[in-house]
Amino acid sequence: MKALAQLGKAILLSSHILTELSEMCTSVTVIERGKILGSGTVADVVKSVTPRARIYLRALAGPEAAERALLERPHVAGVRREREGVSFDLEGGEEELAQLVAELVRAELRIVELSPQVIDLEDIFLSLTEGKLQ
Repeated sequence: MKALAQLGKAILLSSHILTELSEMCTSVTVIERGKILGSGTVADVVKSVTPRARIYLRALAGPEAAERALLERPHVAGVRREREGVSFDLEGGEEELAQLVAELVRAELRIVELSPQVIDLEDIFLSLTEGKLQ
């Protein structure tokens, strides 16, 4: 399939094994019950599904303190504890992220890890189909 794609050939592939598809797809179309729910490049479909960035943050004070500090900030939604830190959705781009980090540092939240989380095809599919598997 990769050789055909390199020759400029379009390949239509249908599968429920989304992790394998994500390794070879340049564009996706999610179809449910004959209706197209989303279509485009993987990056474009991700942006249409979730215009927010998903971020993971770990602070020395622990997940409780990080969660409390994030819940008080604008542009932050969906704060949830995860592993030793918290993940959250950030509305906006790099400017909003830089502003958030500056505010957290001023609030003396000692950040030891801050990283974007990858949204994969399975996340896209579940979001578009609202998690209703058939």
